[in-house]
Amino acid sequence: MPEYRSIPVGLLLLLSLAFSPECRPQDAPQPQAAAATGGDKQPPRLGYLPAAEIGQIRVEDESVGVLTRPWQGEQHLGAALLLADLGSPPDAPGLIDFLRHGLNPAGWASISLTPPRARAAPNFATAATEISKAGEAQLSYAAGHATPKYSQEQDSQHKTAQENFLQQTLTGVDALSAAYPGKRLVIADGQSAALVIALLQQQQIPAPDMLVVINPFIEDAAQNQALAAQLASITIPVLDLQSPDGHPASRLTALQRHTQASVHGPGRYRQQTLALDLRQATAWQECLQQIKGFAYLITRQG
Repeated sequence: MPEYRSIPVGLLLLLSLAFSPECRPQDAPQPQAAAATGGDKQPPRLGYLPAAEIGQIRVEDESVGVLTRPWQGEQHLGAALLLADLGSPPDAPGLIDFLRHGLNPAGWASISLTPPRARAAPNFATAATEISKAGEAQLSYAAGHATPKYSQEQDSQHKTAQENFLQQTLTGVDALSAAYPGKRLVIADGQSAALVIALLQQQQIPAPDMLVVINPFIEDAAQNQALAAQLASITIPVLDLQSPDGHPASRLTALQRHTQASVHGPGRYRQQTLALDLRQATAWQECLQQIKGFAYLITRQG
């Protein structure tokens, strides 16, 4: 006769809980459903910010984030449009985010835009069929010359795409900035600053009342050298901020920018070399004070 062993009551209880409907994996909340509850009203990545700050505009058939903060206090001077370096989000941490908050008590609404995308890293991989045979010339460029990161065609195409993106962004943000009448101040950092300078020089975007550029530069050496002349040709007031830790290409043209553009006088162009690196929060306060002082001077001039 077979022998039967009794199953402990505790084990039976655990088995019943494991197979109960409440604990079945297929009934667990799905991440996709939770993410979809927010709808398309705001980019999910910006959801940590107050809903009143988050907006979107259509650029090249896609929605891009825009962050708006109203002016505070009795002064209502206008709207400041902020552009971080290429490829950054509108809530990029650091100086731009500090200015986004710091300008509001000074009477400026702040509108932080999504900059154009940065170039993808170049790929220098060589196909097996293209490997030179022994004895053939191995280099296409003379010794001592660096291999260009991009071909002229690639560089031109990407620059055109960036310019189109920025043009559409500034057009799309008009409705948001219209809620804050007054002066228009554009603050741009790094390669975004160089892009704004080029578009203003070509009269491809509406000129703001004043422009602040922070460590402007272009990766291409020839185009970077032309930046000083482009900046000098702009007819609006410009504040040029250069930090010790700025990109080497921006430090390379700092003296040229000052020499060529300062002929217009301090009411049209002012360059300020910051004492501290922008990696330090104390330097952000110096930038804010420089921008507030410059904007106040230009605003008083009418």
